[in-house]
Amino acid sequence: MCGHRHHHPRPIQQERSLRVSDGERDRSLRVSDRERDEVTTQLRDHAAEGRLTPEELDERVERALAARTGADLDALLADLPRRRTVVERRAGVLGLSGLVAIALLLVSIWLVTGAGYFWPVWVIGFMALSLLRRGRLRGAHWA
Repeated sequence: MCGHRHHHPRPIQQERSLRVSDGERDRSLRVSDRERDEVTTQLRDHAAEGRLTPEELDERVERALAARTGADLDALLADLPRRRTVVERRAGVLGLSGLVAIALLLVSIWLVTGAGYFWPVWVIGFMALSLLRRGRLRGAHWA
């Protein structure tokens, strides 16, 4: 040792990631009371729409309140149609509104600079394609 204090970084421990891939949660992790409440709300909504009988609703709500992991909650919703969350709907609207705003800006610049070759089509097209690939544009105006 040289007698000087040097910073020797400790090896980074591998922590279990909350995210598996593509933004999905690891469903083997324990769930919170809030997540249980969200599932019970979804179950009640499905029952109100006629997809579950009152008996099925009672059974699933009991199981949801006793659930320990995300996989337990997923099993309760597996045979029901998936509903878009508020965050997903908002992301779609923001993606569409951002695309429209940038398109208007680019078309304005195109008009001010002489309206020759319509070059904004390339930028607008690539942005629309990117939003479609990420699923942010699909059905945004119906949300």
